[in-house]
Amino acid sequence: MKASCITEQELKQFLSDHPKWAVEIKNEIPNLIWENRFPNFLEAFKLITSIALVSEKLDHHCLLINEYNFLKISIHTHETKSITTKDLFWIKSVFGENP
Repeated sequence: MKASCITEQELKQFLSDHPKWAVEIKNEIPNLIWENRFPNFLEAFKLITSIALVSEKLDHHCLLINEYNFLKISIHTHETKSITTKDLFWIKSVFGENP
């Protein structure tokens, strides 16, 4: 999949439609961020496993931070150092219609 940078309006719309996601700037690069606390480690690990499978299939990987039942995801497209359609497709592939 070719990555196309999303517009500011597309980003605002995504964030409006998906309130669990936010933007965080790290080293001058915007990242989409998602954080969640699960009932237990196993539930968090189930999502991590799904993320691993999707990431390998799409050859697009995120930063994962996991501590027991807490999981943080940070994603951007490394080639463009921005948020792109590739990131949005990855999110939809991992989370389905309700990320």
